[in-house]
Amino acid sequence: MSVIVHVVDREDGGHRVFVAMSPLDQRAIVALHAQLVRYVRPEELADMEYFDPASPPRIVGRRGRVVQLRERDRIAGRAVLELRAKERAEAIAREPPPPPLPPPAPARPIDRGPPPSTAKPAARGAAIVLSKGERARIVDEVIAWYRHRRETLSASWELAGSRSSSPDVLDLVDRRAALLRDAGAYPHDPPERSGRLLEITIAPAEPVVLPHDVLFGGSGLPPCDFWCWRLDDSLVVWVPAPDLALAEARIARAPDTYRWRAWP
Repeated sequence: MSVIVHVVDREDGGHRVFVAMSPLDQRAIVALHAQLVRYVRPEELADMEYFDPASPPRIVGRRGRVVQLRERDRIAGRAVLELRAKERAEAIAREPPPPPLPPPAPARPIDRGPPPSTAKPAARGAAIVLSKGERARIVDEVIAWYRHRRETLSASWELAGSRSSSPDVLDLVDRRAALLRDAGAYPHDPPERSGRLLEITIAPAEPVVLPHDVLFGGSGLPPCDFWCWRLDDSLVVWVPAPDLALAEARIARAPDTYRWRAWP
């Protein structure tokens, strides 16, 4: 497993940590976490962002710096953790006891967003028939997921391994919505729309070979985080506004495979 850690300084003095990992899969991420807990607390690993080395986020290329951990870093990291634990314990000891809690309010049902889609293909490989409202809801979820992941183009490990068949895309949509609900980031109110929808032919008569880029990579498809639905032999994806030029270049090179699509 190959791992490179990049750190980007934030304006507030904090840091964003990006991890280039090959191969990028769930098992590799779990193995990396098992190593990193020697340096930092497990809860501090939650905000790390993973990406395929072949498709680095633009912010890493512009402002990231590579960090290599050595034995002295491990020793220093443990010393910092011990100091933080001591400071937290002292601060807690100085705090007055909390006031008594008020009686609990009557339980109310939690709004977890719409239930998973019930649309199913008529036969294996057939297209999913979605209403205009369902299509609009899926686009809103894709935009919310992009913003929840801090507007990165790298593929998420939570949705890794998704395939582009009609049933698999439907399962992907349901999983993405569930992740948004669990994170408290589900778009109950439609987010401000930006970007455009792109329709990509999945099975052209002659495969189109185009240069790799940060959005489409080697497969010719964006990461599955941006997939919306399958339409016959085409896949509809959402393209963020900052990356429309990459899609325009694809359309210019292969107009039979890539084309813009109207909003739902």
